[in-house]
Amino acid sequence: MLVGNKRDLAHIREVTVEEGTTHAEQHNMSFIETSALESVNVINAFQTVLGEIHKIVSRKALAADSTKNNTVLSSGQKLAGSDDMTPRRGGCCSMV
Repeated sequence: MLVGNKRDLAHIREVTVEEGTTHAEQHNMSFIETSALESVNVINAFQTVLGEIHKIVSRKALAADSTKNNTVLSSGQKLAGSDDMTPRRGGCCSMV
């Protein structure tokens, strides 16, 4: 997310809203203008960033879960944790 701050000082801005929006789009980001002084969009910016982080982490967790049960070694043995997290003794690691 690209955040333009000092929204309340639009009369002395160096970057236009259009420039900010264009730059954000070119870099596959969202754009928002904020003003802490006027309390505009500050909470919204944080909530948007946290929401995006949550989506990314959730997608990664779902992707990891979907491949978890399919992890099989060439000998036919499943990797520890591929379908259960029961610790096993042996070798150099407690999960192997």
